Parts: sequence; C-alpha cells; structure tokens
Amino acid sequence: MNEQSVCEQRNSYEERLNMIVIDSEFKDWLLPLSPDEFELLEESIIRDGCRDPLVTWNGILIDGHHRYQICKKHNISFTTVETTLETREEVKNWIINNQLGRRNVTPEQRNYLIGKMYRETKNEVSNPDGINQHKEDGGNCCHRPKTEEIVADKFNVSPKTVRNAEKFADAVDTLENQYGEGVKNNILTGKAKLPQKAVIENAALFTSEKEEWYTPPEILESVLDVFDGEIDTDPCSNSHEKPNVPAKTLFTKDDDGLSQEWFGRTYMNPPYGDVLPQWIEKIVNEYLHGGVTEALVLVPNRSDTRWYRMIHDYPFCAIDGRLKFSGSKNSATFPSVVFYLGENVKGFFEAFERHGSIFRKMHREEADVS
Repeated sequence: MNEQSVCEQRNSYEERLNMIVIDSEFKDWLLPLSPDEFELLEESIIRDGCRDPLVTWNGILIDGHHRYQICKKHNISFTTVETTLETREEVKNWIINNQLGRRNVTPEQRNYLIGKMYRETKNEVSNPDGINQHKEDGGNCCHRPKTEEIVADKFNVSPKTVRNAEKFADAVDTLENQYGEGVKNNILTGKAKLPQKAVIENAALFTSEKEEWYTPPEILESVLDVFDGEIDTDPCSNSHEKPNVPAKTLFTKDDDGLSQEWFGRTYMNPPYGDVLPQWIEKIVNEYLHGGVTEALVLVPNRSDTRWYRMIHDYPFCAIDGRLKFSGSKNSATFPSVVFYLGENVKGFFEAFERHGSIFRKMHREEADVS
C-alpha cells in the first residue's frame, strides 16, 4: 500500500471521527459498563477490530459509545449505520429497548431503564394527565389505559413495579446530580446499593411529584412587584396561621381550593402531583371567565405535557438553573417556569427578567409568514 492510499484512508477515518456527534442527553440514557467489562471490550476491539457498527441518528451517536471511545483512543477504524427514526422520543425509546434486549442486563439496570421509559413517555398517551373523559351519549367514563399500564404490559410487570422503577431511576439520577459522576455507575454495576424501600419511601424528595414545594423568597418578591405589593388570593396556601405567601384570602388543602371562587390578583404555586392539570385548567378558566384579574403561576417546566399546553399561550419566565424551594436543603431536580396571565406584561418582564429569559408565543401574523 503506497503512502498516498494510506493518507486517504487516514483522512477518511478522521472525517468519520469528526462526523460523530455526542448528545449528552442520549448518552445519559446509556447503561454504564463496569471497569472489568470495559477492559474486556477494549481488549476485544484491539485484538479483533470494531466488528459491530456504531448506530447514529442524524449523525448523533445513539449506540456504541464505549466502542467509539475505544476506537478513538487507539485509532481503530469503525463503520456506522444511520437509523430512520424520526423524533427524539422515538430515539430514546429505541435506546432503552435496545439495552433492555441485552442478555447481561442486571435487575437494577432493568429497573432504571423501565423507570426512565415511563417517565419519558407517560405524557404521550391519550389522557396523560388523568383528566376524566366522557362519552358523548351518556357521560359514562371511558377507560383509557394509563401509561404505567402500557409500560407494564410491554415488560410483563405490574403497574406498581413501573411506578417504583420510576422512583428508583429518579433517586439514582438525583444522587448522581448531588454527588457527581460515578454514583450511577456504582449503583447500576453493583458496586454500591440503593435500598429500594428507602427509594420508594423518599421518592417525593427526588421529583416534582412532591406536592409541597414552597415558593422561594426571591420569587415571592417579584410576585409582589408585579401585583403592586398585594396578593388577593392564594388558592394553594400551606397554612392559615403561618402562610408562606402573604395573600389576603388563603385556601389550604383542607379548604379544597379547587372548589372555591378565586378573585383579583392571584398567585398559584399548585401541588405538583397528578392533580396539577386540574389547577392549571382552573386558573385559566378563572382568568378568562371568573374574577381573577391577574395571575402568576409557578410550575415545573414540563413543555411536553398537555396541561402545559393549556397555559403556554401566556407570557412566561423560564427560570435559570434550579430553584431552591423554601424548606428544602437542596435545589430542585427539575426546571421551573412562571406564567403570567394579565395585561401588565411590561411589569411582569421588569420583575422577572432577573430570574431568567422571558418568552411569549409568536403567532403567524407576527412572523409575517405567507
């Protein structure tokens, strides 16, 4: 082989290296290898070459990260196969199914992947938010399968196992965020244990499913700025005696704020569990047809949910970083957003721009799209 042909092959290999894109979100969905497993794989590739192609989607690597790492380190040639998947959601499901199909998946890894799949897809099926749907002829409730039932059937487990798997995955990811890289690897490769009972009992600490996320003082300060120092209604108050939000009218859990009439300048930091869609529907309806004149709503930034689409026409502030809610030792593991319903958009912008970027939905006529 002459020098020119070797150079051409080298350029081709370097081009392939440069064409590979690593997506941090996709990479985070991959199961780790133990040090021994990685060493065996490295020895095999050095000895026999990279026999299995790397799988890509729009040039993004979705399978073969360890092989790519080894090939890049040792200048070993590899091939790629491009998938025909259309969306990121399809890619994530493919990644999980591909890994669950491997023979050496441990129970911890299987639970982790099932939990990740459930968390990712539970808002994609019909009626994801638990809102009752009725037949037109008689008002009898139609049964729509819940996502946990669909996932449970797919993997031949119970819905309870699926819910617990999500809590396990949330706990693992949270510990990884708190204590740095390596925690997830240790747990999923068997070097460390995360007691399943403790995960289930304390799962609310790791996700937005926990209901009592008390508004941080800096957010309340901006709320009061928008409302000229007075909040008329807090329909989700923690207490009448020692309220976290200084509103004139307070409805606690015992008062059942969903059944009450709201009025004036209303601040809502609703429960973040399964009932969240009902609170979003209520605040929008109260603003459009009731006595609420202005509203500020603090919720998780879940743009993939249907309840989010009930309110996303209104201006909102996507909070930078993660909020440290009052009463919590650590920052939340989920992003937050504050929606504004009212006419004082300038006041909202001036009060909340320090917390993050302000957005408003653009309509077709504004974009001058023909």
